[in-house]
Amino acid sequence: MNRPKDLVKVAIPVRRNSDGFPPLEFEWIWAIKRSETTAEIDNVPFFSTWCYGDLILIENRDHQYWGVSVIRASGNSTFVLQVPETLSIEEIRSELRARALPHEAWAKQRLISVCVPPSSSVADVLALLRANVSHALRKLDW
Repeated sequence: MNRPKDLVKVAIPVRRNSDGFPPLEFEWIWAIKRSETTAEIDNVPFFSTWCYGDLILIENRDHQYWGVSVIRASGNSTFVLQVPETLSIEEIRSELRARALPHEAWAKQRLISVCVPPSSSVADVLALLRANVSHALRKLDW
């Protein structure tokens, strides 16, 4: 993937469930710096409520960027799939690429985060993947 020159790493807040999952306070994402105080999220987060394409307020603290808040929501939704050992992560990614759906894979944890544009629904995308890949796919909720 060709990334723009003004791409920066930004730490963004993580949403935890009642069991404390995930065991992180923030996750690092790529963002396109739009000004000294704003950036547009350029990848699909795994554990944040912030989405691909959101315009966010950023702060530079000790030469690291931190996300403060969403200034303008993109309208995109994100869901995370837990991929069983019996399925190929690459096969799922191929289906997502064929439908031009932005996504990220964390192979070690067997997770795929998927960006769903406002013109689609999470339920429709999940149904499509289950029909074309496997009913064993599980959407994570927290």
